[in-house]
Amino acid sequence: MFLFLSFIFPELKHKQNFFSMINDKLLNPGSIVIVGGSNNKHKPGGKLLENILKGNYTGKLYVLNPREDVVQGVRSYKEVNELPDTDLAFL
Repeated sequence: MFLFLSFIFPELKHKQNFFSMINDKLLNPGSIVIVGGSNNKHKPGGKLLENILKGNYTGKLYVLNPREDVVQGVRSYKEVNELPDTDLAFL
C-alpha cells in the first residue's frame, strides 16, 4: 500500500525514510539521556536510570542533573548545552 502511495505521491518517499529513521532511533537508540536522573531510585528519574542500567543497555548513556557530578555511576551533565548529540531523551 505504501509503495503504491509513494508512486502516486512521490513526496511520501522522503517521509518513509524519515519515519524509518525515527523508528530506528526510538527502538534502537545509540545514546540515551535521562533528564533529571537521580541517585534516589524511588524517584522516576532514578528508577528509569536503574532499569536501563540493569537492562544492560550497550549504547552511550548520559544524565542531566545540575546538582550531581555522577548519578548511579553515570557522568552527570549540569547544562543541556554540555550534552553530546543524543538519539533519545527521557524527560
